[in-house]
Amino acid sequence: MDKTKQQQKNQARLRFRDENGSLMVKDLRLDKAQHIVFTDNSDERIKHLSPFRVDDTRVDLGFEHLCFTEDAASKTLYISSKSGKFELPGLCDRMFEGLKNLQDIEGLGRLDVSRSEDMFCMFRNCSSLKELDLSAWDTGYVYDMRQMFEGCSSLEKVDLSSASCESDLKTDDMFKGCDSLKQVSLPKGPLAARAIKREAGATIGRNDPERVLS
Repeated sequence: MDKTKQQQKNQARLRFRDENGSLMVKDLRLDKAQHIVFTDNSDERIKHLSPFRVDDTRVDLGFEHLCFTEDAASKTLYISSKSGKFELPGLCDRMFEGLKNLQDIEGLGRLDVSRSEDMFCMFRNCSSLKELDLSAWDTGYVYDMRQMFEGCSSLEKVDLSSASCESDLKTDDMFKGCDSLKQVSLPKGPLAARAIKREAGATIGRNDPERVLS
């Protein structure tokens, strides 16, 4: 499918913050969340929690079938669906951007990104994240990964081993400000590997010249 037509078809966005970073979900402000968990409705951890609706006039989640529950004590946001699968839209840019207290995201392998094209600034300024396993992601349609991890100053390890891409993948400043980055698992496809290696190699080389990409 033509890239422009595909973009027009998938205009919905999934975001976890409003423009001011102050989205309130019951008791927990999302910019204070330390953990996000993608799961299914049978998860024992959410059975004692009350689900709530997110005010979609303040942030466009675009997925009415999702159930949101929170454990304010542990600062954890649970996002569940009956199937436990989450098909993301064409535009995933800025999806987690600015969640500076977010330490980990559980269940990233449940996210179906096979229709996604734009991951610009997707994790930008998530400065408490230490590791991201994106090895289950099918990124065959993605053309923009610019600044995807920019400002993730605590990020040490990223697994992109299953990534694929179009020949014109944009990766400018993909790892800018990732001052703790030590390891990036590169994709096997030569086009994606070449584009990502250029950015990751420069960052890792500055952080630890003795390190090599895997």
